[in-house]
Amino acid sequence: ALVLDLLGADLQFMRKKCGGRFSIKTTLIPTIRYIHSKDFVHRDIKPGNLLLGAKDNETSVYIVDFGIARRYRNPRNGAHIPFLDGKSVVGTVRYLSLNTHFGMAQTRRDDIECLAYSLLDCLRDLPWGNIRGGSPKQFEDRVREKKRSWTPERLCADIPSAFKVLLSHARQLKFDEEPDYDGLQAAFMDDMKRRGYSSDEPFDW
Repeated sequence: ALVLDLLGADLQFMRKKCGGRFSIKTTLIPTIRYIHSKDFVHRDIKPGNLLLGAKDNETSVYIVDFGIARRYRNPRNGAHIPFLDGKSVVGTVRYLSLNTHFGMAQTRRDDIECLAYSLLDCLRDLPWGNIRGGSPKQFEDRVREKKRSWTPERLCADIPSAFKVLLSHARQLKFDEEPDYDGLQAAFMDDMKRRGYSSDEPFDW
């Protein structure tokens, strides 16, 4: 028999329920680091795939739906996949990394960029969030160009600085470069301390 943990609502639902209130401590960086340590990239990080724990575990957030996850390195010898472009777009357009929009194979940097957009979307509406209509290709093109026009500084204005650190870092990573998980987590922890959060408090909702 297949046994699964009982999980709660996803962050997309909780954002709507709570009017956009969202704790900066919901960073999920250690969880993504663990996935990457197993040689996989998720390739579809989005609020709908980020679920709260059940009532007795509400301080945890889980990543679900590994249907399009792929290996980014060989588990036998640790060799990273070679750079590839001209790839079909895989994932949810709203949260795709810019490199994915431009047809590059997804690696660790892309999960980090998807996480940045997912967390930002739980704080405020993304500038490309209301784009609708046209063919799938036209829709993806419009989202890509809008996304490209927004720098991390502009997109993360007037919110905790850790979000700009997260997005800037993701966009600057090389194809096969390991993210600075410790540095990213430290940026969020510093913001939490400045705002009086405790790492073991329940979330805002």
